[in-house]
Amino acid sequence: LNGPMGLASLPYVAIMNSNEGPAINLFNACEASLSSPGGNPLKLTIETDFPLSGLVAIRVDSPKKERFTLRIRIPQWSSNTLLKVNGRIMEVSPGTYAAIDRTWSPDDLIELDLDMSCRILDAPRGSNRSGDYFKALVRGPIVLSRDENMDPEYNEAVSIISKDGYVDIIPEPPTLPGTRMQFRIPTTEGMISMV
Repeated sequence: LNGPMGLASLPYVAIMNSNEGPAINLFNACEASLSSPGGNPLKLTIETDFPLSGLVAIRVDSPKKERFTLRIRIPQWSSNTLLKVNGRIMEVSPGTYAAIDRTWSPDDLIELDLDMSCRILDAPRGSNRSGDYFKALVRGPIVLSRDENMDPEYNEAVSIISKDGYVDIIPEPPTLPGTRMQFRIPTTEGMISMV
């Protein structure tokens, strides 16, 4: 599979349908029209600025009341996810699908709050032994990096300050045009910026 073909297939996997009901895999803002398991029209509207934040609102518009199971992917990286259906908290587990089996009505609301905490991860140990001490900073699903266009010391080693594998990062206004996210990162040498 090449890159353009992969991008073209995203609409087919973002929200998938089955005989039991839809499954939401991706959290980009969108509107999807599909059929319910009973053959009725069903509209799902996702409102979010994900991945800038982890807040996702999903409106389920089922003009006819119907019971079916709607599944929502709970990413493995989201260790403290909050999921609510019409204000009622649902139990979820990272790395699974939350299966919401209920009678759906017009304008039901699902609220998802994904854990966007910044984690520090070891690089995989491979055949290149010089990479054994490399780390990655990951905020939600996004890998952060130092940008040579704003940090002349981008390739210098730093020791990032973390606690239990998490890093307290501070959002800051982007320095460069086209940058969507920028954060201050604490290191033993002082703060650095990553995008």
